[in-house]
Amino acid sequence: MKILSADLGGTNSRFALFSDTSGMLRRSAQLTLSSDAQSFGDLLQNMRRTWPEGAQCLYDVDAFAIAAAGAVSDGKIPMTNAQYVVDAAQASASFPSARVMLMNDFEAQAWGCLLSEDRFWDPVRGNACSIAAACCHGKDPCSLAVLGAGTGLGAAWIVRGNHADV
Repeated sequence: MKILSADLGGTNSRFALFSDTSGMLRRSAQLTLSSDAQSFGDLLQNMRRTWPEGAQCLYDVDAFAIAAAGAVSDGKIPMTNAQYVVDAAQASASFPSARVMLMNDFEAQAWGCLLSEDRFWDPVRGNACSIAAACCHGKDPCSLAVLGAGTGLGAAWIVRGNHADV
């Protein structure tokens, strides 16, 4: 399975391609672009044109996960800190073999803290990620808040319960 991920912010847009082989997730390539594109379509075209392994490796992605700064509504995210709207239908048209998922960028950060493997985490002040992992993977469910400053200020939380995470 090939998974393309995107973290779209007001200053930078980060893309990474992962492959799942034998149950092991591996990052094969990544790219950072300026977020000054005129439209979401232009950003996708820039990404394909400058992809390090060549655009041909992107044609058969199975999933495209997009995290962007803004609220998701009706399959779209009007960016809070950029001039375009992220549109799931447009992403699906650009990657027809992929299942497309949109989410708020800090929602993605909160879900990422629940990963049991810390090999994809970048160091954050001290050992904040390992503290979060210990809390969230312990015997008792815990709640988690994620805050961060970028072009804007983002926040998300996960409230863990006995039956579901919200």
